[in-house]
Amino acid sequence: MQFLKTKKPILFEGLFGFFFAMFYILAEIKNYALIDPDTLIQILKGFSYTTPLFILLSILCFVSRSKDMEDFFRRHIFSLIIFFPVLIAFGDIQFSFWFSIIHLISSLTSINETDF
Repeated sequence: MQFLKTKKPILFEGLFGFFFAMFYILAEIKNYALIDPDTLIQILKGFSYTTPLFILLSILCFVSRSKDMEDFFRRHIFSLIIFFPVLIAFGDIQFSFWFSIIHLISSLTSINETDF
């Protein structure tokens, strides 16, 4: 139970990143006819608009789990660095996709960090 409580933001971010990547790859395939291209673009636009929200939620969870602000900045400064450009390029599908995937990888690498 403790695992789900502490890792829930990463789980949600992973699911979000998985579906975003799946739809993004489907949009890049030119001869794919299962989903209408206009519908696919609308789905991707929805993902690109919600990317800053997921990054902000993970930042808030990181802040709540950190011992103090120094610990937060030391461990999760990359999340803040990614958050502001995503806000500036709000709605850009390709930019949001790559930065959400980079943030997911960064979050996954910080799962098992230990204190020194």
